[in-house]
Amino acid sequence: DAARQCLAQILIVTNPALLQYQEQLSAVRPLLQLLESRNELFQFEGAMALTNLLVSCEELRSHALQCQAWNLCKDLIFSDNLQVQRAGLEALCNLCMAPEVVERFAEGKAEVELKIFGAFCQSEDVAAQI
Repeated sequence: DAARQCLAQILIVTNPALLQYQEQLSAVRPLLQLLESRNELFQFEGAMALTNLLVSCEELRSHALQCQAWNLCKDLIFSDNLQVQRAGLEALCNLCMAPEVVERFAEGKAEVELKIFGAFCQSEDVAAQI
């Protein structure tokens, strides 16, 4: 877990454009493994790093979605930890740029997600408002 956490900490502050495409792809799985941890710091750092990485390109977002990033990030928004919730929400927002996600919303197959996003829009936590 220490190596994954180090990777996450580096990717939180690194412009993803400075990484080669293969390096970006290789980072997705270890970051997603951090999201599955019971350690909230690992979850937070993994989600923040993933959020940063997801802005780089469409293929990377598709790869992350195939690796279950959507479900893992969605699980984080139900955390008791406010920072973990926010990080999971930010990652979900960046995943929403993927054509697969846009198509799912357009076809009406994301009713639960729409309700979740709507709830965050009305949240008392201003930082979590979309």
